[in-house]
Formats: sequence, structure tokens, C-alpha cells
Amino acid sequence: MFEKLLYEQLNNNYTFLKLFSATYNRSKKSLKIVLLYPNGYVLSDDDKNNIKSACIEIVKPYCNDIKISLKKIFADLGVLSSDIKDMIIKDFPLLSIFLEKGFSLSCDDDKVIVSVLVEQNLKEYIDRKNFKKALENYLKLKYQIESIVQVAYIDKFEFESDKTDNIVIDDYDPFADRFIKVYDRQKFIGESFEDKPLYITDVKFEAETICVSGKINNFSIKSYKNSAGKERYIAKFQLIDPTGAIDCVFFVSESNLAKIEKLDNEIEIVVLGQSRLGKFTNDFEVLVKNIMLCQIEKNFVEKINFKKEPADYKVVIPEKFEHAEQLSLFSHGHKYNEYVNNHDLVVFDIETTGLNYIDSEIIEIGAIKVKRGGVIAEKFSTFVKPSGKIPKEITELTGIKDEDVENATTLNDAIADFYKFTRNSTLIGHNISFDYGFINYYGRKVGYDFSHNEKQDTYVISSNAIKGLKNYKLKTIAEYFGIDLKNAHRAYFDAYATAQIYLKLSEIV
Repeated sequence: MFEKLLYEQLNNNYTFLKLFSATYNRSKKSLKIVLLYPNGYVLSDDDKNNIKSACIEIVKPYCNDIKISLKKIFADLGVLSSDIKDMIIKDFPLLSIFLEKGFSLSCDDDKVIVSVLVEQNLKEYIDRKNFKKALENYLKLKYQIESIVQVAYIDKFEFESDKTDNIVIDDYDPFADRFIKVYDRQKFIGESFEDKPLYITDVKFEAETICVSGKINNFSIKSYKNSAGKERYIAKFQLIDPTGAIDCVFFVSESNLAKIEKLDNEIEIVVLGQSRLGKFTNDFEVLVKNIMLCQIEKNFVEKINFKKEPADYKVVIPEKFEHAEQLSLFSHGHKYNEYVNNHDLVVFDIETTGLNYIDSEIIEIGAIKVKRGGVIAEKFSTFVKPSGKIPKEITELTGIKDEDVENATTLNDAIADFYKFTRNSTLIGHNISFDYGFINYYGRKVGYDFSHNEKQDTYVISSNAIKGLKNYKLKTIAEYFGIDLKNAHRAYFDAYATAQIYLKLSEIV
């Protein structure tokens, strides 16, 4: 009822406004109203004053003190997609490895539909953590929108990086430009251009001129009023190519409005514009200037030129694990399972500047090599120098300070030496999807492919093998087995504790 009265009071010029809350203090006869307006609308000071005056006019007979707040919500799918992924990485790290290929977002009337595809062995984890309800509540609380979360399961998730047919072992330049082929360009809006479109996944920088191509997704046109009160239009859409997706923004002139309205989802275009970091996200977006219709390359296969295994360690030389130290921790007579007896293992852990490998960096790598038969043979430990300062909360968690990494090895050298350390070994980690996500991402950036290593997760193994624990954090499992977890949240010590846990688990599974 209030919204209807408000729209009438404002001559139906602001029908995008939604009442979020109205808090009335009976004793003081005070009222606080919070109104929401969507991302894409720009409200001038005059707009805000008009809205507040209209609210006051409606309720002033009943109140002595009236406060009006206007808040912008960012519920477009591009922002929601980025935000939901960040939430999943933070609160459900085991699912993060599936977000690149197993995540989609769509709308059905007034509901957002989130679809996640994961491997079958994570069903118990998802049910126990109440993933669906947690995500629905998150969207309701933060964006005031209803949602449906769907989870589907498959036996084995096939990552693009698992396919080896198109990998060429050769020298690799991580800074070389990579392009998508487009055909049949047709002038549409602005000038024609012949620029080659970059892989969308490579657009991780700001540039005055950049070219990308792909299919349109989540296309919308919204109107807003500028500071002079004149109606303007803005088009927003995603472009999706075989390597990734990126948000695009196009400010529509009156002469282009009829043309831009002809665009729709699934249409293939190539655009020229400016790349920039989104104002309200940590993702890059393209401010579009010119648009051409096109056909993008079909049956695309990404070619990655990976480096060969280094002949020698360059900076981080693994140390021999002292036999006396091992004897003090393990008695003779352990009966490990067949897998441990027949495979070399590398148990590893990393420390990072954040939770998302796209915008965070590795600052420490620690690992233990366990030779066949369960013999701890070598240890690998190094700080890694990041490009910026270590966030305060990371220092508080790990104890790693800026001065610790000031003269540390570069990421290129650390990854190269760690790659050599892991050859022909199974990778083991606790919540391995988090650590492997960083190693795989930065490994590919500097030319090393970790995707062919088998992987096992002590979190998954312990949650299946040990019932009744309050949780399955590393510390909890270590306490269960009587393992001393000293210097927690430091890579080498967490890796060492994880190695001991894995060997203990191998005796019972």
C-alpha cells in the first residue's frame, strides 16, 4: 500500500523503488523507512530529495520524527554470480574447484536459480553443511531476493585441464596474447575494427583498448535519469567464450537505442572497448564502445604450451627428512594399505593472501614427500614473494609478515621447484580443492601442469572413515589421532600434520 501511494505521489516516475523496511517507535512516534533501488539507476540529489519529501508527505500525519534511507542493491546476475562464487569459496571450499565448469545462474520470474554440478562423493558434505539452505539464506539476507539452489551430481567431473590430447610440451610464455578466431564480421554499432579478440580468461588487467568476443548472456536494458533529469539508457550483458565470461556495459545513445534493442541472448558479437575493474566487484568488466556481429570459432580447443620438468632444482632445494625424527614419531610394524605401499605421495599445504586464487596470491608452500611403503623421505618449504602487502588478517592468522616474504623466492621459481618435487606422486591435502586450486591456477600461468597428478583429500577420507566428530578440521583430526599440530596455519607444519593423518587413515581404510 505504501509503495502504491509513493508512486502516485511521485507521478509514477520512480516505480523501481521497493520498500525494504519501516520501523516505527510508538512511544516517540518516530519512523525509519528504508527504500531500495536497483543497480543501474542513478539518483541525483534532486531525485533523492523528491523521494524523501514524498515519503514524508504520506506519513507525517502519524509521526513526529521521520528518517528516510535510500540503498542501492546490486542484484543483476553478473554481480550475483561473482558474489555467490566468493561466498562458496569462503564457506564451502570443497566445492570451489567445480565453480569454473559446474556453476550457472539464471532467473525465473522473481527467483534466482543457482545450479551447481559436483562429484557424487561430496553429497554427504553438502547435506551435512546444509549448503542449499545456507546459500538461499545468504541471498535473502544480502539482496532481499528469493532463490532456488539446485545441486546435481556426477561420478567423475571432467575438467578441461584433464584432457591431454592438445597439450604441447614446449617453451611457454605466460604473457603471450591468446586469441579467439571470429568470422563474418558485420558492422553494427560504431566503427568497424579488425582487432583480434583475446581469450576472456586472460582479461585480468586494465586497458584503454581491448577486444573480446562471445555469445551474449543475461542481456538487459535499463533506463535511468541523469543529473539533469533526462532519461538515459544502459545495456548490460555477459560475453561468454570457450575460456570464460566477462561483464559488459554499454551506455546507449538515442541514435543507438533501436539497434541495441535488437540484441538478445545467444547472439554472437565481437566488441571493442575499455577494460576496468568493476566498481562493486573484484572482477574486470568491459566498457563497450564498438560492436560488430560475428561468428566465433566452433569446436574450440584451448592449446596450452607447458614447460618440461626442470632438470634441477633452482631455488628451493628439498631437505632430507631426518631418520631419527621419523623414528621418534612412528614405531615399526605399521600396516599401511595397498595404495600407500605402491605409490609415492606429496602431502602439501599453502598459505595465501586471500580465499580466491583469481585475486589472491601464494605466500608459502610446504610439503612432505612420502615414499612407497609410508617412509617420510623429504621436506619442501619456502616463502613466496607476493606482488603487494600481506593483509592484516592473514598476518594475524598465519604469523607471516611482509618482512618474511620481502626477499623470498619468486612465484615462477617456487612453482618450478614444487613441480619437480611432485612429479610421479599423488597429491594429498586437507580440503585439497583450495590448495590445489591455487597451485593449478598459478602453475598454468607460469607454464607447469599439475592436472595429471592423482589427488586425495584427508578431509573427505576422514569424514567417511571416522564418525561422530564435531567437525573434520585439520586440528580436530590431529587431536583425534594424538598428533601434535604445532604452528597451525603455517604451510610446512600443516603439511607435516596432514601427512601423519593420511598414514594413520591408511591403516583403517
